[in-house]
Amino acid sequence: MIYYVYDGTFEGFLSAVTELFRSEREGSVCKEEDIRPLIPHIEAEVIEGITEKFGEYLSRHFGRAMPETIYYAFLSELPGIEEAIIGYIRLARKIRKDPIDMLNVECVRRVAEAYKRIGREKHRYMGLLRFRKLDLAEDAGRGEIFYAEFEPQTDCLSLLADHFSDRFENVPFMIADRRRNKCLLHLTGNDWMIREFDPDIFNGNSTETLYEKLWQRYFKCMAIPERINPKLQSSNMPKKYWKYLVEEPG
Repeated sequence: MIYYVYDGTFEGFLSAVTELFRSEREGSVCKEEDIRPLIPHIEAEVIEGITEKFGEYLSRHFGRAMPETIYYAFLSELPGIEEAIIGYIRLARKIRKDPIDMLNVECVRRVAEAYKRIGREKHRYMGLLRFRKLDLAEDAGRGEIFYAEFEPQTDCLSLLADHFSDRFENVPFMIADRRRNKCLLHLTGNDWMIREFDPDIFNGNSTETLYEKLWQRYFKCMAIPERINPKLQSSNMPKKYWKYLVEEPG
């Protein structure tokens, strides 16, 4: 059995899967950091335009929903999700349709669960991200930018880009994924980019302190002591989301 090693990106993964299918050999794919010594492997180079090409192939043969399903599942970062996706694609090629409803098949069930998992987290963060206006450091160009940070369980940063770019079309903002040390940067219009996060671009000053205190006071005054239900609150908003909330739940 041979492994096709990829660089950890979705483009690299699709390139490795493409090489695997073309070889018609028994094998799998693996991230560079996960490959073990002495294991037979081939380093898969990223194929230019592979995301569009692979997506068009899947859409044409198995339906328009399949490319998104695979992308979401990959971003879930669940253990062994690469194997599940490969099995999912192989099954689709065998039966010549999207097998998403065949939940009795393990690889399909795992892909479907991964898709739902990241979809739920994406939806929650659309309402839970809190932005602050921060001053940029001199070497970063000065000025101000709206900044939010979070530590998602899944790699859902890119899935939030279009939502917030449309919502804040003419507002520069940055969303930092502190778990993966990368950020979504938006300047104007609908253009955005994913880049490595550098906390030194801020000078540490925030113009939002007064508004944050007002919001905390409003949040506290609106609470009805007799109706406080910590168990229900944790169910609707798990504690893992509390760290970066201005209103300090609980």
